[in-house]
Amino acid sequence: MKKKRKLSVIMAALCTVAMIMPGRVSSGVNKAYGADEKVKIEYQEQDLNVIPDKYNTGTKGELEYFKPVLDSKSKCYTVTAKNSKNEDVKLYLKLSGDEVTYYIDFSNDENKKLSGEIVLSNINFYKTNIRTKEEDKLVNNITLVFKNCRFEYVRTLYPDSKFKAKFYNCSFYNFNGSNS
Repeated sequence: MKKKRKLSVIMAALCTVAMIMPGRVSSGVNKAYGADEKVKIEYQEQDLNVIPDKYNTGTKGELEYFKPVLDSKSKCYTVTAKNSKNEDVKLYLKLSGDEVTYYIDFSNDENKKLSGEIVLSNINFYKTNIRTKEEDKLVNNITLVFKNCRFEYVRTLYPDSKFKAKFYNCSFYNFNGSNS
């Protein structure tokens, strides 16, 4: 019993010291503050995937589960999104062999026509993986914006891609990325 008490006192002391110490500036970043101060990060040129800070995360309200529709003409699944002019656009997806991963296939002629920002809002992507395929076939720059969405797994994209992703008020169970 004394060992547990001694260990808990040591852990409490370490936590207190960690909270009192000022935040350290990361190398290559102009300004970064510790958790006890306002969080401020100045993004750099190599920060291509924009992940909002702790004040801009977490889904709100009821979300619609991701339900792509099979397009009989193209034999692809589609999901409706909005472009920067608030017009409906369709993203064409291919289902992989694992039945949970959908690929945004940029070799598809309809997907090649897309450009600018494309917004997907209020969608629960839980137990679904959305990935990109054939990014080298892109002609225009595309930014896929997720607003108020829930993800089980998100992986950042290659830095030299013409495809970018932004997340606003989103929840992540698992995130894999080095440029965040």
